[in-house]
Amino acid sequence: MLVAQSAAERVQPNGSFDTGFTAGIGGNIRRFLVQPDGAIMIAGVGLTGAGPASGIGLVRVLDANVLTVKPSLSDARTTAWPVPAHETLNLHLDAESRPHRVQLLDALGRPVLTLDQPTATLTLPVAGLAAGTYHVQVEYAKANRVTRRVVLY
Repeated sequence: MLVAQSAAERVQPNGSFDTGFTAGIGGNIRRFLVQPDGAIMIAGVGLTGAGPASGIGLVRVLDANVLTVKPSLSDARTTAWPVPAHETLNLHLDAESRPHRVQLLDALGRPVLTLDQPTATLTLPVAGLAAGTYHVQVEYAKANRVTRRVVLY
């Protein structure tokens, strides 16, 4: 749970607080959701700027620069197939971003397979794993991670 003091705060790309930003939202923030257009939906109790301060409120923050998310090249160049997979799972990684670890994680986030210093194209043996949903997490040298959801049957 997030608790706003007197107003919402925004952080600059360098990590410092943006002192010129005032959203006018305070109260007990329970949930927030980033929408595809970059706006943020905030739900909570006693939100100032959302109606009566004593009730449950919903606020949509529409500042043009609230959030910018750009997909990385490594995200676009990381693929996994076939999905669903049975015997093997093929991966193609972004060689330019220098992949340094690949992990296959179970539904609880526990690693079931880890490969350090993987090649750009590889095949993971998944025949002995239980059927279900897994995540392939690729860690690249530039400290970014790319995750793909896969299904094994």
